[in-house]
Amino acid sequence: KTLFEYNQYLLGYEALQKSDSYFLNTLPYLKKAQAEGKNISQNRELLSSAVQKHIEMLSSLNVPDKFVWQPERESSSVLQLKAAIEASVSIRKKYL
Repeated sequence: KTLFEYNQYLLGYEALQKSDSYFLNTLPYLKKAQAEGKNISQNRELLSSAVQKHIEMLSSLNVPDKFVWQPERESSSVLQLKAAIEASVSIRKKYL
């Protein structure tokens, strides 16, 4: 959130992608633990709470639709910020 608020869009975008990856890996680990007979109810509640907070925070971000990142000696790249945030919210909604 802070990275986006301070217009550090590239770092925010990369952090968001990493966060998405972690969220996508969480549920399989919980299911595996449950299959092993472990009680995951507390972890499931914690995940649900975190998901709700993430969705709330992501939905409140005010970022441009696109941002052109121009490194000094490399070609530019277009970051689809709104689309990335919407995809992240969609990923998290699967965990509710």
